[in-house]
Amino acid sequence: MTKRRMFYALLILLLFTVIIVKRYPNDMFEALSIGLSTTAGNQIYVEKTIFDNEWWAMGGEIQGDWQQAGSTTLVFDKRMPRVARVRWHQLKEGMSYEATVQLDEDLARQAQRLPAVTVRHDNSTIKKIYLIIGMEPNGKVTVWLSNAPHENNLRGRVLHVVGEAQAVAGPPGVPQQ
Repeated sequence: MTKRRMFYALLILLLFTVIIVKRYPNDMFEALSIGLSTTAGNQIYVEKTIFDNEWWAMGGEIQGDWQQAGSTTLVFDKRMPRVARVRWHQLKEGMSYEATVQLDEDLARQAQRLPAVTVRHDNSTIKKIYLIIGMEPNGKVTVWLSNAPHENNLRGRVLHVVGEAQAVAGPPGVPQQ
């Protein structure tokens, strides 16, 4: 095969690959951070959060910092979830809640379009994807898509609601930690 034919064959293969990738968007993510949040003054214990009944993120004890990723778990090579199920315990009240949250159908596309944030002190940019799960004392759950865990020292943070649900109160009690 001549160099010219090989060049054209490679060019056609590259073009075909670009067309396929654009036609069938990829909903796999190399890295995705899952953050947990609760309202100011609240203290909760979150059991693991289960996504699409396929994979999960760690929980733990969280204190109020609404819309901030107070505790994060980094997961690798996962599909953007469509459903999140979370169970948590209100430590002061002794109440337990469980919620299943349907997430936006186009969540993968929204995540791919997130802009980078700028670090204020040196103007460097960072591009990351966060799903932040916020749990309120009344059982309301909000899930946000974000490009940063918080606003501290950052410019350009996006925080977009991608799912909401009302949890069902479960049996009282808090697991032993």
